[in-house]
Amino acid sequence: MLTIETNVNALYRALQQKDSCDYSSINLQDDENINLGVLGELKFYQEKGMETKIRFTFDGRRSKSYKLPVKEILEHLPSSYHVSLESPDKIILSKEFSEYEISADRPLSIKLTAESLTKEKYEQSLKNLIELVQCCYVAHHKSKNKKIPESKYVLEPKSKSKVHDSGSHDHEELDELEKRIEIKNPEVKFEDIGGCNRGKEEIRRICDDIVRPNIAGFFGRDPDKQKGYLLLGDPGNGKTLLVKALATKLIEELNGSVKFYSVNYDDMTSTYRGGEALQTAKIFELVQRNEEQGKKTLLFMDEIHVVGQRSTQYNEALDTLLAKLDGIKSFKGLTVIGATYMPIESLDPALIRQGRLSSWLTIEPPNLAERKEILQIYIKKSVEKASEFGNPRLFGELDLDSISELCEGKNGSYLQGLVDYVQRQKETDTINAAGENASEEEIKANFRPINTKDFRKAISDYREDKSKRRIGFRQDPLVQTNAPI
Repeated sequence: MLTIETNVNALYRALQQKDSCDYSSINLQDDENINLGVLGELKFYQEKGMETKIRFTFDGRRSKSYKLPVKEILEHLPSSYHVSLESPDKIILSKEFSEYEISADRPLSIKLTAESLTKEKYEQSLKNLIELVQCCYVAHHKSKNKKIPESKYVLEPKSKSKVHDSGSHDHEELDELEKRIEIKNPEVKFEDIGGCNRGKEEIRRICDDIVRPNIAGFFGRDPDKQKGYLLLGDPGNGKTLLVKALATKLIEELNGSVKFYSVNYDDMTSTYRGGEALQTAKIFELVQRNEEQGKKTLLFMDEIHVVGQRSTQYNEALDTLLAKLDGIKSFKGLTVIGATYMPIESLDPALIRQGRLSSWLTIEPPNLAERKEILQIYIKKSVEKASEFGNPRLFGELDLDSISELCEGKNGSYLQGLVDYVQRQKETDTINAAGENASEEEIKANFRPINTKDFRKAISDYREDKSKRRIGFRQDPLVQTNAPI
């Protein structure tokens, strides 16, 4: 007996995403073990326009001289098919809204037009396809004068031991992955970010397209046309902060019906060396699950150059990412933002072409006014914290203009670290002045507010942590590309 088992839901999802499914998506069992073991190679691919095909290999191990059992196939073919015999080795069949091809030198294929891609019509087409597989199976036996075995198919198998659903992983695995990459409370708002004025403006536009798509439509734009973005710029310029602020705003505006996933490919490579492709595929399974639950997804891919650089070698992780980004328009609720500190020229052109991460925004280092704004924000936060412990006068009079000038060329990350450093130095100096065994009251009595002189000394002493990799990083500012957001 030939047993065909498959999962319609999983295959339909894969079809929508234009994914490829291997033979494990369809399970074939044959009591006689004739060479049908490779019969289950199921491929989805999209040709020009919106036409989608599914190919199901019939007897893939046959030799080039294999003769198609046309006569036997036609004998067992249900009368509901319209038959066109194009050659002795090729049959074209049509039924309802689908067309099927059986050939001696090509896989059995089914062609579905765009309007057929409803789940009900797809399921019927798949049933027809399996019906033809059975027909070919029977014809094969008859042409070899063998006893014709029974055959059956199951569209929704209950046993997972027989069928591995390559389009869906165990819920527990996905839940565990989601715990690692989801940030439920980003804790960053646009007003918390100093500088990055152009970046904030462009990121807010992305937010508007997600939250208020009708506005874009009113001005003749398609808000779903652009779903992939790339942020460029030095480490510490605010790329991650901008994305977190976007996530915070989306969570507020959409009443929590959005998931924010933050993936760092450098960390992923360290943790799952060799398994980046599988992890990438799982991330998009989470996106699909969110889609089915009516939730949007903001996916942030930091240090995307780790898998996205130009290379002459095969890169499975990049190929997987490219395949998933190809299906980005099929996810109505998905927005993808990549980030890198590498030059745009170092990335694989396929990653940044139209339809993938095709809108680029360079986050430049802050200018004088923006450096002052950044210092004001971090100083204000420190004062608020100190006030909770009875010290509203943590800072005295400060000449922020001169301090900002001394920090020329520095970014927001440096300025945040500088404020932290000057506070630590003031704490150390105050404790030393009060004495080794001084009480809290004595330490507080010796405290003097942080002033401009303290900042000047801190600037000369402070050395920013340079542990972040900068392999191949270009020292001159990145040139703004011709593909702005």
